[in-house]
Amino acid sequence: AALLLLSFGRTHGSLPIPASAIGRALFYPERLTADAHYIVMDIRLPRLLMAVLCGAMLGMAGAAMQSITRNGLADPGLIGVKEGCSAAVLLLIFQFPGLGPYWRPLIGMAGGLLTALLVVALARDLSRPRFILIGIGVSWAFAAAMGVFMTTADVRDVQTAMLWLAGSLHAASWTLVSIAAAWTVPAFALLLFTARAADVALLGNHTATGLGVRTSRLALLRVFAPVVLT
Repeated sequence: AALLLLSFGRTHGSLPIPASAIGRALFYPERLTADAHYIVMDIRLPRLLMAVLCGAMLGMAGAAMQSITRNGLADPGLIGVKEGCSAAVLLLIFQFPGLGPYWRPLIGMAGGLLTALLVVALARDLSRPRFILIGIGVSWAFAAAMGVFMTTADVRDVQTAMLWLAGSLHAASWTLVSIAAAWTVPAFALLLFTARAADVALLGNHTATGLGVRTSRLALLRVFAPVVLT
């Protein structure tokens, strides 16, 4: 289904372009008109790749959180990572509107990392009930802070923030695709590296510890990955 959607997305739009033109744009650009080459290479392909990367990043982040909390409905918002990232980016937009969008992933990751560290520090350990309850409280606190930011900021900046929060691919470029890929690959490698230990941890902390899994270290690593991916 994903492949069908990708094929549809790259060939359909305000200017229909046949699928064969995609191959020509990649390998024989001189056979396409300048407009067709620009639409394929600078608009549609970056947006498609960014959509795939964003979907993969959010999916992996959710899977990591589900393995930590052993809750099939968990996502990074459960411990406030999503809200921490969003609050940090909103501050960037409102306080430094002149900075370009390339700073937003870095500032968002920093906000998410600080939020995760705050939750871990307040919870004192990574036992599930306390960890989740502290995370929910921090998440609500950041959500309230974002509401305050949105009601006190300039209207033009609020429009920019709303567009960013809603999610849009209109500004996708090869630079942003490369930034997303640069964070996706190491985070995926980290999750893959810890996957076997995470499977063992599903048996319970005591059993996993008896089998040689350092559960606290594993949980920290698998908390860090969703921060990067979110």
